[in-house]
Amino acid sequence: MCLSIQLIITDFDMNCDDVTVEFDVFLTLENLIRVTQEGLLKKFKLTTTISTTRGSIYGI
Repeated sequence: MCLSIQLIITDFDMNCDDVTVEFDVFLTLENLIRVTQEGLLKKFKLTTTISTTRGSIYGI
């Protein structure tokens, strides 16, 4: 089985502490242009949709 892996990120720095989450992501200029065109949130999967089918309210 052959897996094709496409590397986009060249490097990253994490500057997190117990209160703040901060990180820097480094890309080549070519990859930055491509990721920007495809959509940053979609490409890095930074958002998602959550759906619920059932719900109950207790304590009324």
